[in-house]
Amino acid sequence: MRQWRPSLTGLLAGAAIAAFGRAAVVAVHLDAISTAAMPVLAWAAMIGVMIGGLAGLSGSPRIGAVLGAVLSAAVYVIMMPLALFVTVIGVATAPSLLEMMVVGALAGFAGGVADRARRTASVSLKAPRRIPS
Repeated sequence: MRQWRPSLTGLLAGAAIAAFGRAAVVAVHLDAISTAAMPVLAWAAMIGVMIGGLAGLSGSPRIGAVLGAVLSAAVYVIMMPLALFVTVIGVATAPSLLEMMVVGALAGFAGGVADRARRTASVSLKAPRRIPS
């Protein structure tokens, strides 16, 4: 069994993908994108950075995907009153739980794949040992 080590590569990859993904989902659900909507998009991206970073930190694609989906679901439930308020005042429609969970799962999976690719590349780049004659 492999000892768990946090993955900086996974953290950065997961954070970047989740930030872009959550901001894109929120942008699709906004009625009009203007300068007034930028704080909402920035907030969504910031939450994405936290979720994707934590999910990608695992360094494993499967664990990262599950962790990203679970964290996204938890944040969705916590933020639901705000999303419903925005829907009631007519500024946007609330994104579905499935959309947010998919973004979190993809970010965690991508973070795990990025870490696995980094580990594989670092092993293959090492110079082979010479056998003394």
